[in-house]
Amino acid sequence: MDNHNPKSDEGASSSGKNMGTDKALEPESKSNYDKDDHCSVEMKAIKKQFRGVFDSFDDRIIDSFAVSAQAPKAPNPGLFVHNVGLIGMPLSERDAQTLANASHQAPFGMGSQTIVDTSVRRSWELNASQFEFRNPQWDAFIASLTGDIAKGLGVPGLKTTMKLELYKMLLYKKGAFFDKHREYVASQAEGMFATLVVALPSEHTGGEVEASFGDRTLTLETSSSSAFGYSWLAWYADVEHAVRPVTEGYRLVLTYNIIHTADTPIPAPTLLDDDKVRLGHAIDSWTRLCSQDQESNETQKSLSWNKLAYKLSHKYTDANLRLAHLKGKDRVKAMLIKDVCEPRGYKFLLANIEKTVEGCCDEADCEDDYWGGHRCWGGPSRGKSKLHEIVEVIEEDRVYKTVVDEHGKKIVKDVPLEMSDMVQPKVFTRDPDKEDYSGYTGNEGVSATHFYRNTCVVIVPREAYFEFIFQAVSRGNMNISAWFDTMLSDYQREPNTENRKNLVSFCRCLLKLIEKPPTWRLQYLQYGLDEERLRDPYSDETLILIVRAAAEVREPKYIEQAVKVSKRKLPLTFFSGLGNFLCHVKWADCISIVQMAFETLDTIQDRYRASENLHLSLESGATDVTENVEALKQWIENRYPTMLKVEKVSGQDAEAVIDIASASEEKFMFQRFACASGSCCKMLTVFSILPGVKTHIHCVGFITRFLNGLVLADEQHKLRHEVALNVFQDVLSDFASEFSLSELAASKKAKIAIPPSSIFSGIRSNTNETEAASDVSGQDLAQLIRNCHHLGTSDSAEKLLDKIQAEAEKLDTSCFGSLLIPFLCSLVNGPDKHNVSLSEPRYKTFYTRVIWLYAHRFLKTKPLPPATFAREGVSACCSDCAQLSTFLRDPNRATSRFPLAESRLRHLENKLYNCSARCTTDRSVSPHTLVVTKTNDKYEKDLREWERRKQQTEESIGKLGQDALQELFAVQSPAAVLETSAIASALEPKQKVAKVPIKCGALRAGGDAGPWVPRSRRAAARGVGP
Repeated sequence: MDNHNPKSDEGASSSGKNMGTDKALEPESKSNYDKDDHCSVEMKAIKKQFRGVFDSFDDRIIDSFAVSAQAPKAPNPGLFVHNVGLIGMPLSERDAQTLANASHQAPFGMGSQTIVDTSVRRSWELNASQFEFRNPQWDAFIASLTGDIAKGLGVPGLKTTMKLELYKMLLYKKGAFFDKHREYVASQAEGMFATLVVALPSEHTGGEVEASFGDRTLTLETSSSSAFGYSWLAWYADVEHAVRPVTEGYRLVLTYNIIHTADTPIPAPTLLDDDKVRLGHAIDSWTRLCSQDQESNETQKSLSWNKLAYKLSHKYTDANLRLAHLKGKDRVKAMLIKDVCEPRGYKFLLANIEKTVEGCCDEADCEDDYWGGHRCWGGPSRGKSKLHEIVEVIEEDRVYKTVVDEHGKKIVKDVPLEMSDMVQPKVFTRDPDKEDYSGYTGNEGVSATHFYRNTCVVIVPREAYFEFIFQAVSRGNMNISAWFDTMLSDYQREPNTENRKNLVSFCRCLLKLIEKPPTWRLQYLQYGLDEERLRDPYSDETLILIVRAAAEVREPKYIEQAVKVSKRKLPLTFFSGLGNFLCHVKWADCISIVQMAFETLDTIQDRYRASENLHLSLESGATDVTENVEALKQWIENRYPTMLKVEKVSGQDAEAVIDIASASEEKFMFQRFACASGSCCKMLTVFSILPGVKTHIHCVGFITRFLNGLVLADEQHKLRHEVALNVFQDVLSDFASEFSLSELAASKKAKIAIPPSSIFSGIRSNTNETEAASDVSGQDLAQLIRNCHHLGTSDSAEKLLDKIQAEAEKLDTSCFGSLLIPFLCSLVNGPDKHNVSLSEPRYKTFYTRVIWLYAHRFLKTKPLPPATFAREGVSACCSDCAQLSTFLRDPNRATSRFPLAESRLRHLENKLYNCSARCTTDRSVSPHTLVVTKTNDKYEKDLREWERRKQQTEESIGKLGQDALQELFAVQSPAAVLETSAIASALEPKQKVAKVPIKCGALRAGGDAGPWVPRSRRAAARGVGP
């Protein structure tokens, strides 16, 4: 996450000088997050011993981070500037002005931006493409500097692999300078690790470079030989440095990128055997401690201690994070750790670690200054410009941001970092490296995020390596499948002990993840996120990877454990992998695993497809045990009858039943077959296909597809014709009696409302009765009617049609468009040659009646505009509401005024929400008056809804086709159908029959009640008050 900033004269810069701090975290030792007090006394002693090796090591090896020297043998470069010409050396006043005119103001990098600000940097630059050297000896001279540079930076082994690449030329006039900055990223070229500056002859004073690293500061000057001589400076890319102001003359320099071109590690200085022995003792003590914890089942401590991270002095970008590119003492220390740990069975890794602190800032200290927004540590000193202090921490996080091997190959990212991993204490107790500052965002206040970064060596025991890597899965940041493919190819290419151990460790880690899902998925479930986001990377996919790994290492116990810990229905692809596993082990060794896996399946479809996958994978694989093929075939055949013993069925199950009948050569269709059942295989169950199908005769989807499947199997010669016909007629006669369209429609409606049955399921489970029963469409029903006519069972077809027509009277209207209309269309327009003819009176009557019901119950009568001003009232909870309701129900008044206090006005406004009235407040009078005017909003809304239903109805009817409409209604337009006498009656408004009150006395007398007269009028007629 380092920002790649454009390089300036002495390197790529990131701005910011005066550092803010995190009040809530300082000092770091007070933060519970950073303390490692939970480490045992033994572990603290081991870390101290580890640090002691390198503390004494530091005293004996000087880490040169910057170097400078004069170059008396340097030739005149023959500097030629395009569009200007040759520039003489030493640089004259006239040529200096010419160069300045040809140059542009040098920018600097701040965060993700490149800006020009003369209060931070004042110099002029030319890009490398704007000039050249006419003296051929100049390039040879630059190349000759590599030895001195490598030696001065403490990496003499780089002499032959170092390349110097020209970057820019910079000119500093009197007063020119560059504030303190640091280059984190060498974005100019891969492998860049340092910067070279060559000062050309140009007399000047000032312009010294101050280079700081840790608590050491070096001053590198170029002025002493500037009148007639050459000099050069070099430093590592992450060294903080500044150019002091030039006090007199002109400072002219060339900048070069120093690049390491080889992939091999840089040779380290000779190490004393003493250092290796002392470090070895520390590592051996750590190994014993971890082993003791594991034996005593202290798994929590063992896991947290099964890695150690040693912080290096320099910081490295992800691109340069490899052993070959480490600098100075970092390289020596890393190679020492590698040489000592690898023979002891530890993995050597390099990692960039990061701590982020997000929190609230003090608004009084957060002025909206020039630098607001994205800030970086080490930038220019500019008055109040600084990182903002976090006064209240909202969230903290620490991770191994990027983990690589010694060659820079990326292993994993975003592994959680515990402070107990670190050998050194308080590795983040310092100013942050970068800040993301929100600025003012309205009522949310001011917030900032501080970033702290380091590079470290990580050592992990080989047996704990996968546990370390798999911690990234808890954050959802790992592609398990791609990682497994890499390990599998390594093992297949070289099946040695180490690669086998890798696959075994991989299986163990996957089993742990299945048994205990990480917290992020549980949090997703808690907040009710959608199913797609809940799909984790180790459900079905993980189970399949375990089978593949176990098959390679010939270890059936891992497959058995996977089945046990999954605690759910296994995916069908699992059985394909299980079939491949059977190619290499004996049937007797894994029959219990196969049996256990099949017991997780609860549908006929899944059981049959799983047996198919199992058999095909074994038969097509390069099997080492040939007798397994016949043994599996016999086992599957014995399981056919029990496959049908389920409580719930679906349409897809029907297809599997037909396949079972075909595969068993029909012997289970009628024959009552005694088969073994139960885990002990001692109980005998008598069963056959036909009675089993009839137990689900009420399941419309299952039976409809089963009957259609019989006909299709007959046509494809999978079943004999007489068998298919007899079963079809037998099942159909019962089905026609039990058929219920309302049950089917209810199940379709329930299917929409059913949530996913399991967040761990990679495929949808058919475990709900209503869902299972709904697997049928209008096309399936139409095909069944056609098949009935084709096989001579028209009486049953008539019976089904009668039930459909009768139940359409009360069917939910949503089922017309989703079920009945597709049924009508398919019945006359299907691809089958047995389509019905609408010229037959029976079908013509049926179609007309269903379409009439569709118009009557779905489209309904067109709403009429209100004849008066009467509107629906509001619920009366006070006297104001009662007056409002009286006005709304009044058929003669369109507008009314309500002079009320402000609170009572607001109350009535709320009451008018969703009413057919609008209101305004007249504030020109006192008290303010609410003016209510009746509208036709409800009528207009109803009309728009009716027109939408009318368009939908016309579209549905139009699917029948013009020929069918012509046959049925003598018109070809769907709109015209609705206007025909046969359908128009369905849309006529109902005649409202007036309720005529009858006198009780008339009923008692048994005579004519006569017209009803209100009681008050009757009393008035008698001269009596009401």
